[in-house]
Amino acid sequence: MLNLDTATDPVFFGVWMGVAATIHHSGQSWKRRARVQSLLEPGDTVRAVVPAQLPGATARQRIARGCFVVLTDRQMLGYEYNRSLDVTVRCLAIAERADCAATSDPGGGTITVHSEAGERPFTVSARGWRALQQFLAELNGVK
Repeated sequence: MLNLDTATDPVFFGVWMGVAATIHHSGQSWKRRARVQSLLEPGDTVRAVVPAQLPGATARQRIARGCFVVLTDRQMLGYEYNRSLDVTVRCLAIAERADCAATSDPGGGTITVHSEAGERPFTVSARGWRALQQFLAELNGVK
């Protein structure tokens, strides 16, 4: 029987460790540059990565799935990833770098990827503001 009064109960401790590990490692897909680089074509280099919210996603979907936008030498890509398994699920958008735009304000900002399939806006929250500033500097060629 599970005794929640003590943290020494092996079942409770095991569940707690699993939850803690999942929370700690969630989002590593976009935080590790080498991991993002492995998603790209050979010869393409990561210039900036910013966490974003899935376009049109409900709150339930945003809990389970995350999103990040990658700026490279030649293009901009939007990826969706599974938060609990921390694996990239699919590429949401891909476009030439020159065809993309990004805006910023103190509360976050928006990155719009323009492609043949149409415009795909990605919202960046205030939490990703610093990464967005680096992204904008790279996109606009500011050093």
